[in-house]
Amino acid sequence: MEFLSRSSAGDSPLVAFGGSDGVIRVLSMMTWKLVRRYTGGHKGSISCLMTFMASSGEALLVSGASDGLLILWSADHGQDSRELVPKLSLKAHDGGVVAVELSRVIGGAPQLITIGADKTLAIWDTMSFKELRRIKPVPRLACHSVASWCHPRAPNLDILTCVKDSYIWAIEHPTYSALTRPLCDLSSLVPPQVVAPNKKLRVFSCFCSCDPRTLKSCF
Repeated sequence: MEFLSRSSAGDSPLVAFGGSDGVIRVLSMMTWKLVRRYTGGHKGSISCLMTFMASSGEALLVSGASDGLLILWSADHGQDSRELVPKLSLKAHDGGVVAVELSRVIGGAPQLITIGADKTLAIWDTMSFKELRRIKPVPRLACHSVASWCHPRAPNLDILTCVKDSYIWAIEHPTYSALTRPLCDLSSLVPPQVVAPNKKLRVFSCFCSCDPRTLKSCF
């Protein structure tokens, strides 16, 4: 699910949903009726959606799915068409795209970060939409969540990920080398009695709030 920007102040808020049929449906949050559909892109279940503003000033919607594709769509809702087709399709990950995140770059265009079922994390340029870097953050473990993060006490760490263990992992910038280290162990925050016997705490997702000092996670 992703909230979409309105084309004018008088428009109703819009929200997009990705389905198992590979179709993205946009609904009006005033009437909850279908406004338009994004079709002809995915052949698998849609797993993630995100909007961002390109350097050209164009509003874009990016989607990832179980077919491994990363697809860019126009998010300009001034268009009259009720059926929108892809602007660009990229093969991003074998086995499916799990999540997508936008990383702000000081003095440059933002970058897209994707994680996939192939245990890799990929970084994409949002001007050429070419792959810049691909790494396996944690050997033998697949990433399940990714977040872009900025903190003055850790200026070299701006990508965080979870791999279903008890840690939040940090990836170093600017080289995006294979150097990934555990940022914190969340097992110390959870009383042992709330974890089932013979089970280990696993972190499934994390996200950063608007306050750069705040990181949130789900177990």
